[in-house]
Amino acid sequence: MRRISIASIGAASIFLLLTIFGFSASAQTQWCSINWVGDYIVEFRIYPNPIVAGEESQLLFSILNKDLEEARNITVSIAVFDGYKLLHKFPKRLYSMGDLSYTYTFPDTGEYTVLLNIFEGKAILSGQFTVNVERRGIDFWQIAAAIPMVIAAALTTVYYVHRFRQSQRSTPKEFINKTSNNE
Repeated sequence: MRRISIASIGAASIFLLLTIFGFSASAQTQWCSINWVGDYIVEFRIYPNPIVAGEESQLLFSILNKDLEEARNITVSIAVFDGYKLLHKFPKRLYSMGDLSYTYTFPDTGEYTVLLNIFEGKAILSGQFTVNVERRGIDFWQIAAAIPMVIAAALTTVYYVHRFRQSQRSTPKEFINKTSNNE
């Protein structure tokens, strides 16, 4: 009896792993930092957490006035820096409410600075927030969840390769008799 090719089992397992890790969804939390910017309290959140280089992130700001109420009619601009290098500047804009949302993709791993400018008359109030960007990784639970699926894929591959080889050695009538007696 021939042995099943390890390459065929390996190929099926690799395909399954790539499928699992490529399309898996995991719960993500928001990272949060709170700073005073002039007389305003600024809550800065980022989704998803951890932030992954090359993937879209949401930069979320909630701005409260000194009475702890949502700031209204506020003019803001945002800039993203890598060290001293300006990477992206969101234009100055008037917001009727203090909840702001920006979409940004950090290009690489490392530490970035997000600068928030609040324009109040002729004054510019600035607050900065540090963001750490990671590279994509595989967590333990993804691997643990994949192991039974890889085993199932390998066993399924072994079974069908065995049946295929059996069918190649027999005439169709003999194969039907053998498989109906085995089942």
